[in-house]
Amino acid sequence: MCDVDKSKQNASIWEFAGAILFVRIFKLTRVPTPLWLCNTLLLLIQMRRSRKSNPIFVLLFSNFLNVFGWALLTPLYALYATELGASPQVVTFSWSFYTLLAGVLMIALGWLEDRLPKKGRLLIGGYIIQTLGVSVLFFAPDVRWLMVGLGIYAIGTGIVMPIWKLLYARKEHRGKEATEWGIFHGVNTLLISAAAAVSGVVLTAFGFKGILGLMVVAHALAALVSVGTKTSLRLN
Repeated sequence: MCDVDKSKQNASIWEFAGAILFVRIFKLTRVPTPLWLCNTLLLLIQMRRSRKSNPIFVLLFSNFLNVFGWALLTPLYALYATELGASPQVVTFSWSFYTLLAGVLMIALGWLEDRLPKKGRLLIGGYIIQTLGVSVLFFAPDVRWLMVGLGIYAIGTGIVMPIWKLLYARKEHRGKEATEWGIFHGVNTLLISAAAAVSGVVLTAFGFKGILGLMVVAHALAALVSVGTKTSLRLN
């Protein structure tokens, strides 16, 4: 077990007991329990309990919903575009168009966002635009509307990506930067893995409308997580 300095943790005794029990379960099942696991559990507790740290939890939760939603489509994008009538050339061009537009906008809007106030509201606006883009994909009858949906989503991505990382970097815990970025990248990768598995099951049961419907819900929830908390409006 790792040593826990309870005086430095802003959490209740029951939360610490739960974290310790979780680690004990790993020990009973003979799964190695490294120091980083203890520290990560306690850091997550601290972030949830501390008002000062609450913005990081809002940022992470909204990002996780966003990543999971988009990752539902990416493994099956070529198949979906083909179903709408796209040729192999159009499939690759449409994805190239989306990534090119998103990349250019991340650079341009990142520069602009450094100079604009109300950064929390910029993040919310980006999430809403992404939700609109996914909604267009849901109703897209043909390849032209597919391109429209991808273009709108790219605009939202161009807004969200730089401003999210700026706000997250500002709210990091001193001395915990690597852990918190590890949580960000690690959970993102786990969610991409989970979404890839889920998308195949949903496609088999409900078709692409089921996948796109889940995407709309996940993106809308990401926006609501930000809109629904006053914390996001203080992320400046």
